[in-house]
Amino acid sequence: MPVVELSNHFIKHSLFCPDGKRSIEWCDDPKAGGVPGLYCRVQRTSQGQGTYYLRFKDPDTCKTTHIKIRRTTDVSLAQARKEAIRLRSEIAKGENPQQEKRGKKKIPLLKDFVKDTYLPHVKNRRSYSEYEGLLSQQYPSSHPCCAGEEVHPLTVTVHKQLDQLNHPSIEHNSNDD
Repeated sequence: MPVVELSNHFIKHSLFCPDGKRSIEWCDDPKAGGVPGLYCRVQRTSQGQGTYYLRFKDPDTCKTTHIKIRRTTDVSLAQARKEAIRLRSEIAKGENPQQEKRGKKKIPLLKDFVKDTYLPHVKNRRSYSEYEGLLSQQYPSSHPCCAGEEVHPLTVTVHKQLDQLNHPSIEHNSNDD
């Protein structure tokens, strides 16, 4: 990640990826009037052109994340800097510029995934009716109506999103019975 003074001349004449690397990130130098976090990434496969990105800490996850601004062939350096400054101001206000993107990629509930994807796949198998029955049960094992009953782990986890499921959480739910 070399820090350079990004300029129009640099963008037009120096956007090349060195031999032996897949890509390189040319970071804008804030000391020379650049925008902190702005960089131009050049791929080995597209020498002479790159893509502007802004690197920042995601306010929700506290992880370093990157947001694509535009290609160097589509916008000027001044426009990319202006967009990076706008995005940085949103972040400073506590907003997350990637929240809208995440909303579009909404993660389904296990129940919806099984119903829409898995069950059509196993429709002609014996286990189809068993899984269909498990999905129709509404109560987790901690619910009073299920006290003392053995409850299938799928029943407990159907109301969770797929990214919330992991082996220990499913194992924990099955050991609660």
